[in-house]
Amino acid sequence: MSGTVFISHAQKDNEAAKYLVKKLSNRGVEAWLDEYITLDTSWHQQIKDALIKSGTVVLLLGEGDPSPNVLVEAGMALGQGKKIVPVVVAENANLSLFPNLQRLRAVNEKEINSAADQSAAFVSN
Repeated sequence: MSGTVFISHAQKDNEAAKYLVKKLSNRGVEAWLDEYITLDTSWHQQIKDALIKSGTVVLLLGEGDPSPNVLVEAGMALGQGKKIVPVVVAENANLSLFPNLQRLRAVNEKEINSAADQSAAFVSN
């Protein structure tokens, strides 16, 4: 699973996240999304396990403020030294909570197909 991409997103960005997973899959990149959670283990544990096992974390940043879960997952990814790819898909995304975003290779792309292309390229590097 170390080649897997963990997609961190707010619930309001669920459709964009699903579309990004589809586009990454079309490019041969395996992605994990919270819709894969099963009922046999705690929700938080499955997210933690998937994040730990992933090689790359995509922070999907849509309209407004990121959800608290995105902030926690971003912190976990940074703490584990994961490759982080912020994908900004809305002009009014609040990036003020990510002061180090400029040092990360952000995909500032409102069009999800281009975001998937760029994300796949980052994952491959």
